[in-house]
Amino acid sequence: MAAVRHYFDLVNYATATGDIDPLRASTAPNCAACSGGAEALDQIYAQDGEIDGGVATLERASARTVKIGDDVRYLVEADVTTEPQVVTYPEGEVDRYPGGTVSYQFFLEPFENGLRILDWNETPS
Repeated sequence: MAAVRHYFDLVNYATATGDIDPLRASTAPNCAACSGGAEALDQIYAQDGEIDGGVATLERASARTVKIGDDVRYLVEADVTTEPQVVTYPEGEVDRYPGGTVSYQFFLEPFENGLRILDWNETPS
């Protein structure tokens, strides 16, 4: 669960600064959901956009071990609350996101001296 909490610390850092390198380093290269979020942030900042709000907080999490053949993986189910967010682009376009709580599943694998995110998805309510 600490790895998922750390992931959201990195999401919040990337959202505030535009520095997505630490976020990318915490995820597997083939994690489409991870790459999509990092790319979206990269594009906003590349266009000199600004992001206000959107801080994500891990509210609840539970973890279990999953064996796939000889490999050990971890499944973390978590509720994440995000504050409302406003994205402003230089030409004046504004995107508003209401925030709220969403349930997710995260799949993790051992990597170097810790864990990294393999994939994640939103779970139906």
